[in-house]
Amino acid sequence: MITSFFALLFAAPPPALPMTADDRLRLERGEVVVRSWKSKRGFPRGLARVVIEAPPERVFRIIDNCNRYRYNMKLVSYSKQLSRRGSVVMCEVVVDLPFPFGSLRSITKGIHTVGPPMWGRKWSLVSGDYQVNAGAWELTRYRGNTKRTLVTYRTHIEPNISLPDFVVASTQKRSLPMMLKGLRGLVTRNLTP
Repeated sequence: MITSFFALLFAAPPPALPMTADDRLRLERGEVVVRSWKSKRGFPRGLARVVIEAPPERVFRIIDNCNRYRYNMKLVSYSKQLSRRGSVVMCEVVVDLPFPFGSLRSITKGIHTVGPPMWGRKWSLVSGDYQVNAGAWELTRYRGNTKRTLVTYRTHIEPNISLPDFVVASTQKRSLPMMLKGLRGLVTRNLTP
């Protein structure tokens, strides 16, 4: 929950880990592949991948529109695009946490890239309820196929509120697959972002 939704740009997003042969097999079976590890300060970082049966341009329309995140992404209760100047997009997002923790608000600065070869959003924190909120959506043609998209989502958040490690880790473990499956469902059902 926490982790998943929107960390935004320059506090460098976590690295994109290389894909293993097992990762590729799981992606081919339609699974969401999730990896997590701890930052130097002990907060979980996450990476998730999924293949979507649609061109990257189509998937990017959902990522590009932060006004609709509250409709397209579970746990986001509020989202608004504050400004757009060229490829720089400022967004405000509120993520609901499990009881009794309330919610986390952030304003992020995103750099949007329109491919080919890559479409995406890379974000960092401008202000809000985090010490760090950074990440990236990266969309590429899966194995060169123009009708299939490899979605890679990377996130690193450190909220200002004290949360037990197990809450952050378990939230991330549940929310990353849920978010990517939801994105795949939106795209494949042809719902308007």
